[in-house]
Amino acid sequence: SRLGPTFQSPNLTQLILVGCEPDAWARDVSRLTQLGWSVASLAVFDFFPQTHHVEALAQLRMPSALV
Repeated sequence: SRLGPTFQSPNLTQLILVGCEPDAWARDVSRLTQLGWSVASLAVFDFFPQTHHVEALAQLRMPSALV
């Protein structure tokens, strides 16, 4: 994965991932969890209620940072 070296730094313990395209967002979360990240919290927002658009936000942490 192209994300590997960047998102496996020992100094990086938390990420906030925001997306407005559910398929791409789910793909990115899947790739990050394969690298060892865990979803600590998740929220979905409907800023445009008259449309099909939704925004998703996830807080991801490395397991060692959960302590």
